[in-house]
Amino acid sequence: MSSVDHVAALIAKRADLLRTLADGPLGQRDLRDELGVSRSTVYKALRELTDEGLVVEGRGNYALTTSGRLLWRRHDDYRARLRRLDDARPLLESLPEEEAFPLALFERGAVALSKPHAPEEPLRRMEAIDPESDVLRCVSPVAVPRYLPQLRADLRDGTYDRVELVLVDDALDHLAATAEGFSETRGDDRCTLYSLSEALSFGLLLFEDELAALFGYNGGVVRGMAVSSAPEAVVWAERVYATYRAAAKPIGDGNA
Repeated sequence: MSSVDHVAALIAKRADLLRTLADGPLGQRDLRDELGVSRSTVYKALRELTDEGLVVEGRGNYALTTSGRLLWRRHDDYRARLRRLDDARPLLESLPEEEAFPLALFERGAVALSKPHAPEEPLRRMEAIDPESDVLRCVSPVAVPRYLPQLRADLRDGTYDRVELVLVDDALDHLAATAEGFSETRGDDRCTLYSLSEALSFGLLLFEDELAALFGYNGGVVRGMAVSSAPEAVVWAERVYATYRAAAKPIGDGNA
């Protein structure tokens, strides 16, 4: 085992003690009480960490060294990323394998999943997004008619200066048949509707160049959402959106 592998294994093995010392120096008795372990366990752990230069003893207390703090922080960041990716697994499994989704969407973004007791949690989280953006762009395989009146209100009050919606044919037909104010929206030159003939298995929302939101679906029902402001996530979303918009046909009064 290399030195790096040894240190990584030691940090993982003694994570509970390192996490406790990350809050500040403690003596052996306090560590035993905090961790609920025996004196011999604490003694052995401290000896291993001290020998490796991750912990130092001083005035009866033990504290993380500078190396210990840095290595623990990196380890903690790594574990947090793993937890986020594991939490995002149901969303990842709903996405097509052939699309190279940027990892930043899931590693550095926020993920919301639909659950039996909260099937609309991703949509609720989407509604809570409040970016400082003048342009909203969307490409989607589904349509949610109840959002159209709010979209029109956002255009009226200046929340958005421009909106572009790229919807697959069936979704656009559904929106036209069921959404209140569809004709007025179609005739608004601030809102361009596009009809996409090809199949689409995920959805995107782009808030200018500020924020990107990805939606996964299962049988037409939203499975989850990942939202990120990471530059690589936004650049990817802009490229994908531009590809689908170029393949779509603009519709509506003044848009034909």
